Amino acid sequence: MTDLQDLMARRQAVIDARDVDGLLGMMSADVSMMWLPVGTFNGHVGVREAMDMLYTAFPDFRRTQDSLAITDGTAVVEFTATGTFSGGPFDGYQPTGRTGEVIGAEIVDVGDDGLITSVRTYWDGMQMARELGLLPEEDSVLDRGLHGALNVMTRARRVIRL
Repeated sequence: MTDLQDLMARRQAVIDARDVDGLLGMMSADVSMMWLPVGTFNGHVGVREAMDMLYTAFPDFRRTQDSLAITDGTAVVEFTATGTFSGGPFDGYQPTGRTGEVIGAEIVDVGDDGLITSVRTYWDGMQMARELGLLPEEDSVLDRGLHGALNVMTRARRVIRL
């Protein structure tokens, strides 16, 4: 196993254990962690805030590492995350009590010192919002109404710009 494979296995283990201190111990002090669509969290303070928010909002949060690709100092992980939105707020949204599953990918960059310097995580925010009850079910009456309202706003903006 390469050093980067070992680091990613240890990272998954501390995520599984909800060990934020262990995760921070694998990261440089000026680490940048971006969760698209949520935002970017900088340094150990920002990462701790993000992970505390995640673990509080989703008390049963689980994440599997489904695939791993490694190249010079970079690991790309595909994952599946599940959890029930029954704890505290997440990204300003109040808990719905609903359970969801999301597939995502992340790019993890590691410095010469073996510490993680950046993590860029991507997932389908609309899928997550639908599963957690923050958006209406796809093609439901509410969903079609929302689409209609957004299209009216788009047309109105176009007219105002003219």
